[in-house]
Amino acid sequence: MGGGIAGLSTAFYLLKQAGTKRIVVLESSKRLGGWIDTTRNEDGIIYEHGPRTVRPAGVQGANTLAMIEELGLTDRVRSVKYGEPSTTNRMIYTQGKLHKLPSTLLSVFMNLPPFEKPLVLSLIRELRAPVKKGSDTPLFEFISRRFGEDVAQYAVDPLVRGICAGNSREVSVHFIAKYLHQLEQRSGSIVKGYAADYLKGLMFPPPKTQAENCDLVKLARLEKWAVWGLENGLTTFTETLVYYLREKGVEIFTDTQIQDIHVRGSSCIVNAGSTIICDKVTMAQ
Repeated sequence: MGGGIAGLSTAFYLLKQAGTKRIVVLESSKRLGGWIDTTRNEDGIIYEHGPRTVRPAGVQGANTLAMIEELGLTDRVRSVKYGEPSTTNRMIYTQGKLHKLPSTLLSVFMNLPPFEKPLVLSLIRELRAPVKKGSDTPLFEFISRRFGEDVAQYAVDPLVRGICAGNSREVSVHFIAKYLHQLEQRSGSIVKGYAADYLKGLMFPPPKTQAENCDLVKLARLEKWAVWGLENGLTTFTETLVYYLREKGVEIFTDTQIQDIHVRGSSCIVNAGSTIICDKVTMAQ
């Protein structure tokens, strides 16, 4: 259920599992891709209404690049390496002016507008901030409590609006910063928890996954990619993935409303206009 990148990727990986007989993707809207949405203009300019780049770091980053290679999109990848201006220059417009966000170690010790104080003091504050036990909280409230309201207002809120046009006062901390919330709940501090995880990673590096052997992943690691995108926008990803899935026999339906789901024994009965009896249901919203 859900024809965004999560639902389409689920179908992609299900194809690799032996014994899978039928895969059906149901999307309630008229288009596929979810947050990924590109407008292409005749003059060659493109507008990304959702994410415009993807990070290659970690297991998830490697898996995505391996998928891109398998889909035959390697030649259409456009990478941005660490150190390039677009990876360091971050500007926000507030109080009638453009302000450059801190991007170097030295800058966190400086008093740079629009922040009321050097960011290093926010890190010290975080070490002493109270822990609010619970499964979830709004992202803005979480960052304000731990680092101060100016960090939430001038750093995190623009970040959320830039990534998904969302409001950090309304979205869950788990939407974009689940790991940070887990650090607080586990270690009582984001800084302490991150430092512990970093040292643990140095002492006991996680085993490399099969995706790390992919040529595109090796290239990203060698060239130190910060982010990457695709020629003609990220919708190229979903368009190619949809074509691949349909060629492999995956049934994909748009404009399909799911009315109800019933569990009967070891099966699920999904009513979406017609009845679908299935062994497993994944809700990829």
